[in-house]
Amino acid sequence: TRITAILNAIFDEVDLIATPTTGSAIPKITPDLYPYGKIDAQSTGAIEQYTTLASFAGIPAISIPVGFREESKIPVGLQLIAPMFQEKLLLQVAWEIESSGKFPLRKPAIWFDFDLLNEEN
Repeated sequence: TRITAILNAIFDEVDLIATPTTGSAIPKITPDLYPYGKIDAQSTGAIEQYTTLASFAGIPAISIPVGFREESKIPVGLQLIAPMFQEKLLLQVAWEIESSGKFPLRKPAIWFDFDLLNEEN
């Protein structure tokens, strides 16, 4: 496909592509939306604008935590995209970044412990 050809040309020049994980700030979810959330095409498209490339092209990508937005304290991610069949390189670079200690991990102010779901069963 055309996307694959363009990406192959890019990967002839670079080993990986780095992008933000999301293309915009996550919209605030107000208490009235807690039970079901909120979806609209414009917000979803803006948020997913970087992650869809790897999905559509069928190439490996990974998102790693690299900090928090100062104003909202929402986590920020870095997406790394690799050429086809380069998962090993992708995981090695992600590991190096995460283990560098430059991006200390912490829980956001609001989070859900998915392990609780396993305890209920």
